[in-house]
Amino acid sequence: MKLLYNAYIRTQDPTNPIGSAIVIDRERIVAVGETNTLLPQYPNAEKQNMEGRVILPGLTDAHLHLKNYALSLQRIDCETDTKEECLRRVEERAKKAKPDEWILGHGWNQNIWGNWPTASELDAIAPNNPVYLTQTTGHYGVANTYALKIAEINRNSKDPPAGTIDRDASGRPTGVLMSYEEFEGWQSTLELLEDPDWLVWLSAGRKNALPGVVAAETLLVSKERR
Repeated sequence: MKLLYNAYIRTQDPTNPIGSAIVIDRERIVAVGETNTLLPQYPNAEKQNMEGRVILPGLTDAHLHLKNYALSLQRIDCETDTKEECLRRVEERAKKAKPDEWILGHGWNQNIWGNWPTASELDAIAPNNPVYLTQTTGHYGVANTYALKIAEINRNSKDPPAGTIDRDASGRPTGVLMSYEEFEGWQSTLELLEDPDWLVWLSAGRKNALPGVVAAETLLVSKERR
């Protein structure tokens, strides 16, 4: 049993909204009240002076894309001020990657960069790896030629009903896919590789716990991960 005292505690309980001490027995809160009241009631509890720190109830996030967050920990951070810096990061990852290993990134913004990334730019720095980088909104993406070939997207491919394959003047795909989630073949390809292992899931959960999130409902997760 542990007694935390000299704290500022908000309970969210209208009948006992504020306290300065809390008693915890394993995973259960036994009591919340004032320090001078609880200290004599629990003389054998392990005591810790909180020195005025704030204690709040843990938060439950009812709308969390934990899988996407877990995956972002593995991806290249493309939220850069310049396209050149993003390409440099992709090149560095490509140098360490095995041939044919996917390279994923997220966060680029053509409005900040002033222009769009292209497949040819990615081909120049990662010719032996499929590369796919999602835009900051998550609805656009850019792929290199290797990745487009895997997804069977070429100049003869038709746009899906709610998506667009960006093309150059000759009709060849530039690498940019708009509303990429509408491309069934592309989506199935990504689903096969976008499955973080349990250590990455755990890391994502721990990072969410730091600001006080103790429980979450994650969206769009496979039955095997529930």
